[in-house]
Amino acid sequence: MTSNHLAAVLLVAIAAPVAWRLGGAHAGGVAVGALLGGGLSFACGAWHARLLAVAPRHVMHAVVVGMLLKLFVLLAVVLLLRFVWPLGASCYWQSFLLSFSTIPRLLDVAPRSVYTNPLLQAISSPVNFPFPTFFPPLPHPIPYP
Repeated sequence: MTSNHLAAVLLVAIAAPVAWRLGGAHAGGVAVGALLGGGLSFACGAWHARLLAVAPRHVMHAVVVGMLLKLFVLLAVVLLLRFVWPLGASCYWQSFLLSFSTIPRLLDVAPRSVYTNPLLQAISSPVNFPFPTFFPPLPHPIPYP
């Protein structure tokens, strides 16, 4: 299980009490948006990991296809919730839109920020904590002929 998978499970688990607290149709929108957004991000992350192991040259194609799939699902569900009255009565499209667009973005940013941000690396690592270095090492000097 990668950090993205763990973050997907945690964010959907966090969205459940938020939906419970909101109640009504807002809760339906938050719950459906979190489940669809987290589920699609989880599936796309698993697909990217599989392609990295099998055929790394196709990973960028998979990223584009995953993004287009998320956009298509977002558009289709928002149109259904907006214009089909029984669906819209049980689930507000605005809360769905907010939840669906927030969960995948947090999944993209949260797990990677610890690995890419030098300040977070310095804080999380006990070895680098007293004197963190925020700058990359200098390149080796090129000997002149």
